[in-house]
Amino acid sequence: MTVELQTRVFDRNEPVADLVLEHSAIAPVLRRHHIDFSIRGNLTLEQLCELNGIPVEVVISDLEQAVKKPDLHPITDPRAMSPAALMFYIVSRHHAYLRDVLSISAGLALKVERVHEGRNAPLKRIREVVHELRSLLEPHIEHEEVVLFPSLLENSLSPEELVRESKASKEDHERTSNLFSELRRLTNDYTPPEWACSSTRGLFHQLEGLEADTLEHVHLENFVLFPRLAALRRT
Repeated sequence: MTVELQTRVFDRNEPVADLVLEHSAIAPVLRRHHIDFSIRGNLTLEQLCELNGIPVEVVISDLEQAVKKPDLHPITDPRAMSPAALMFYIVSRHHAYLRDVLSISAGLALKVERVHEGRNAPLKRIREVVHELRSLLEPHIEHEEVVLFPSLLENSLSPEELVRESKASKEDHERTSNLFSELRRLTNDYTPPEWACSSTRGLFHQLEGLEADTLEHVHLENFVLFPRLAALRRT
């Protein structure tokens, strides 16, 4: 007797940010298709596929395959967390990882550029983009830990200050997303070239992991934390 597995039919008209919250396993598929769920997650799957020139049916098929596999890294649904718990999760899970991998990636990018100088590869620009990411993100997360998150926990920000902080964070997030888009283009979706040494392969692996973790982090702030805080202010 053959049993048909029931597949999840993804709604092409649902905001992509909501789809990722429902099924974290689809995030790698969306990144592979260059679909931005961390910044433009308010757009529907169909709208983002149209913007990227990708048939929505192809993406839906890939998403349905992804959710058939067991989730090897399940996490508590962030929508069920209090704002305080969510901020703690962001700092302990994402900020700590970000600091480590930015430092490792910056060192590897410099080494790879020096070792493979003269090759027909954009190694200088890769190193520059990694430096730009580090210069942007390290002060950003420091500000969150020292200023923004404590103020949010104490409810000490005026409505005007909260709007300014949210706007500044979203601008940083937009720049971050653009830099990762450039890295994907420069590295051919983090695919090491044939001549790649262990340091080059290590760099591309670190950058791919850095993008995945950072975009998840940005998605949580843009589509869970900030909307939750705004809703609490209105009640």
